[in-house]
Amino acid sequence: MVSPRNMLLSTLVLIPKNRKKSVYDSNNYRTIALGSVIGKVIDNILLEKNRYVLTSSDFQYGLKAMHSTTHCTFVLQESLDYYISNNSSKLLVLLNASRAFDQVQYVKLSRLLIYIYIYHLFHTKYCTITI
Repeated sequence: MVSPRNMLLSTLVLIPKNRKKSVYDSNNYRTIALGSVIGKVIDNILLEKNRYVLTSSDFQYGLKAMHSTTHCTFVLQESLDYYISNNSSKLLVLLNASRAFDQVQYVKLSRLLIYIYIYHLFHTKYCTITI
């Protein structure tokens, strides 16, 4: 039976990060959550209805329709070519985020996001200054 409560349930699946490493090492796994088909359909309907409100940064390249990390590499190369051809200074900083989400404390992050949301609601409603 499909109910709103059932749509919140998901099945967790472990996926090995590196098949050459030990299958007994818990750090060698990522977890994904498989949700219900009905939930996915509702998600897509909501995303489609609100696509003009739900936007991402122009600087996001991965996991975005009609974009790829190849675009990011192209933008980087074009930027470097511009500065080199104009004899300008260049500074390049690279961040390795390959394990960025492995150590995330999801409960702490959820509490922080809820706090920020409640603070924003309170601040918007009660602390607006009009001159």
